[in-house]
Amino acid sequence: MLRKDSWILTQDGSYDSPLRCDLEVAQIESRQANPQSAAAETSPSPNAKKTASTTRAGYVALSYEWGTEDGQQFIQMGESSVKIRANLAEALRTIRQRYGAAVRGMRIWADSLCVDQQDPTDRSAHVLLMGAIYSQADEVLVWLGPERDQSDLAITLLHDLASTESSSEKDVLQLVKQKPASWLALDDLMRRTYWERSRDTAALRGAIRELGCLIQGCVDHNHPVS
Repeated sequence: MLRKDSWILTQDGSYDSPLRCDLEVAQIESRQANPQSAAAETSPSPNAKKTASTTRAGYVALSYEWGTEDGQQFIQMGESSVKIRANLAEALRTIRQRYGAAVRGMRIWADSLCVDQQDPTDRSAHVLLMGAIYSQADEVLVWLGPERDQSDLAITLLHDLASTESSSEKDVLQLVKQKPASWLALDDLMRRTYWERSRDTAALRGAIRELGCLIQGCVDHNHPVS
C-alpha cells in the first residue's frame, strides 16, 4: 500500500547561517497492513515546493521535544518563511554542523514541518503512523538538547555499555566503579523532559540506531552517526 508523506530537503551552511530547506511530498511504500494507514493520504502542505513519486525514498526521522514557543526562529522553506520553535532550530543547526556539506539534500522527517499542523485529519493520521515512520526510516536521530550536566560522559558511557561483550551484572558493576561521574551524568540525561514524550519513545523502540548522537558538543566525532 502506498501512502503520501513528506520530508524536508535540507541545505548546508554554517551553524549560525539562516536555515533553509525545501519540502518534498512523495508516495512511499507502507508496510502497515492496517487499513487505517490509508488515512495518511492527505493533502500536501501549501509550503511544498515539489512533488515526487517513488516506491521507496530514503529519509532520516528526527525525534525531538517541541519545547516552548519562546525564542522562535524562522526556516526558509522554498519561497515561504516558516516559524519553528527554538529546540527544532537548534537540532537542525546541529545536524547541519555535524554532517557538513553532506547535509545538502538530506531528507529529514520532523513532525512540526512535515505534518500539516492546521489540519486535524493530517495530524491524527500521522499519530497512527508514528511507529511506521520511525521503523521505516534509514536512520533515527534523537535530539535530547544541548550539552549540559556532563552529558558527554553519559553518551560515552552508553557507547561503552553497547560495546561491552558481556552484559553480565559483573561487567556493569565494574563500569560503575570505574566511572561514577558518568553514571551520575547518565542519570541527569535520563531526567530530561524529552523522555516525557511517551508517544515518541514508544514508537522509537527498536528503531534508534544511535542514542543522543545529536547532543551538541558530544558529536566530537569519536562516535560516528552511521
